[in-house]
Amino acid sequence: MISLRKISFCFAYFVFGHSDADEARKPASERLLSLVHQQDIVARLSGDGFVIVINRVIDSVCC
Repeated sequence: MISLRKISFCFAYFVFGHSDADEARKPASERLLSLVHQQDIVARLSGDGFVIVINRVIDSVCC
């Protein structure tokens, strides 16, 4: 699991309001979705945070 927080979104909420800030956040969401595999999960955790759950297991030999 990877947790990301974008401080500028908090600022956008205060300046532009929730509706406009949500619209500004959409490109970031789309970009994150384009970087992960289809079985992975990208979710909004809070107003300015995202969580990425990488959902794959790589076979390896443990020593």
